[in-house]
Amino acid sequence: MIIMKNRLMSLPAGFVRVFVAALLGLLLLPGLVAVPTHTASAAVQAGLTFNNGTLLRDQSNGRVYVYWDSARHWIMDPPTLDALGYAGTSQTPLTSDQIATITDGSTLEVKKVNDFVYPQAPITSSQVSLLLSKASASPGQSLTLSGGGFSGGETLTITAPGISFTTDADDSGNFTVTVPVPSAVTLGLHHIFVHGDTSGNFGVEVFHVIASASVQIAVAPPAVAPGTSFSVTGSGFQGGENVRLFVGTLTATQVTAGADGSFGPARVTVPGNAPFQTVTVVAFGASSSRFAHKDLSIQAVTAPTATVTPTATPTPAPPTPTPTRTAVPRAAVITLNAGQTHRGSRVVVSGDHFLAGESVAIRLHGQIVQTTRVDSDADFSNVTFTVPGNAPFGTDFVTATGATSGRVASAKLVVTPGPIKVIVSPSIAVSPSTSQRDKMVVVAGGDFRSGEQVVIRLKNTIVQFTRANREGDIRAAFRVPVHSAIGRLAVKATGMRSGAVAVTYLHVVQPVKVSVVVAPDRVKHGQRITVTGHGYAAFEKVVVRVRGAFMMAVKTNRVGAFTASFRLPKWIHKGVYQLQATGTRSKRAAGERLIVV
Repeated sequence: MIIMKNRLMSLPAGFVRVFVAALLGLLLLPGLVAVPTHTASAAVQAGLTFNNGTLLRDQSNGRVYVYWDSARHWIMDPPTLDALGYAGTSQTPLTSDQIATITDGSTLEVKKVNDFVYPQAPITSSQVSLLLSKASASPGQSLTLSGGGFSGGETLTITAPGISFTTDADDSGNFTVTVPVPSAVTLGLHHIFVHGDTSGNFGVEVFHVIASASVQIAVAPPAVAPGTSFSVTGSGFQGGENVRLFVGTLTATQVTAGADGSFGPARVTVPGNAPFQTVTVVAFGASSSRFAHKDLSIQAVTAPTATVTPTATPTPAPPTPTPTRTAVPRAAVITLNAGQTHRGSRVVVSGDHFLAGESVAIRLHGQIVQTTRVDSDADFSNVTFTVPGNAPFGTDFVTATGATSGRVASAKLVVTPGPIKVIVSPSIAVSPSTSQRDKMVVVAGGDFRSGEQVVIRLKNTIVQFTRANREGDIRAAFRVPVHSAIGRLAVKATGMRSGAVAVTYLHVVQPVKVSVVVAPDRVKHGQRITVTGHGYAAFEKVVVRVRGAFMMAVKTNRVGAFTASFRLPKWIHKGVYQLQATGTRSKRAAGERLIVV
């Protein structure tokens, strides 16, 4: 799991209250992860309400926020936005007056699986964990769902969009199934719900259903000047739907797709005060949620400079003098020590071919950030400025202007969000998840610091030390202390250098007494014998043998008991034998004397 500072819940509050409570009443179960309460934001105070997952674009600063539980959360970079699957969600432009008073939040909790990043589903019970193979799928495709933490061998009911089916957990309480996405499922955020029919344990995962059509747009020309226009053409949208065109944070317009899902060329004008930068042109289908994007460069258009040929001054006497040319000064240039940086960082500028001794003003996004003076060699070097805290994100230009010569030079600079502190949370699992005292169990996990020592505790009692391998994985066995409490005990693994902590749970149970009763215990050849057993695992297969020979197999009920009968084969001779009943999963066994007369 990757945690970007604080947490953002990624399931609609209505789902938590209605779906979970109405179906199972599980909000009262112990171990349920609490849903944090967000303070009502100024958006609610201003009467602005949106659905969870709606994207808000602040026109005053160009930031994109996701609205969740009456608060907005700033998504700090477009790649994260795309990976989250929200890029196809309707973006609602807000004016600065509407959004200025809403408190900023640079927070989001996401899970990364197989290089896919998607919202973390926080609703689980006890030690249940679910894992999807990918963050999104199109109608007609399928997802692989894996999970654990259920009772061994129990039946699991899986409810997904438009489909519900059952599967059985293995002996360790784990499962893996393929979940199809029906063709009639609507686009957007959906949930997969898994419930253990015997244990009552449950979990929820989320994923996005995205359009399968190929959407494309083209922008021409690829570079324009402020105040000029360009054309956009597109295809692959839903026939007749409205397509919204966003030009970065500068402007937006709307066109209608034709019956074949295409549009254009549509003319879009860049505002005359637009700064020099590279912006993203986004086309978003209002009905289908399909989208595509292209980059557009906004830059100065330099008019060609006419070459003037001096005319010789005529003289009374030949020969005609050769025309002389006026030396043209070389163009001023500047260089930066880095082409990409973030707010608050320092940038070093050097320049050449200015006028010796003149003052030079250095600007970023049109604002003066530093001044310097050119030396006698017509250059300057290692002039440092700090990127302002309010500098817009994206591609911008640093310019240097000579006060006397009027010469101007520029260099491209990409401003990105500042580094986000990423905390990788380790995780562990214990096997088996249920054990008796004085039995061995195995703890395995990952995402600890490479090579660090890890201490393992059972209900705050140290039971083992181990060391993480190069990849940060651990695996260690320990014996459950004979004095351990009975019940659900926390197993905690703590990294000694990183301080990272992972927790899971072990169910410590009383020793089980297994018994079988044979009736009658004196039989003749061909006579029917009834065997009754107790103390086995729930729903496991028990094999009954006489003198080591297979007689029958029977499945226990939910309390680990069974009653079954078989007819004694004629080939068993008279004598005294041992009837043995052994559980194939629990390995529990019990025997009873049988006399053949």
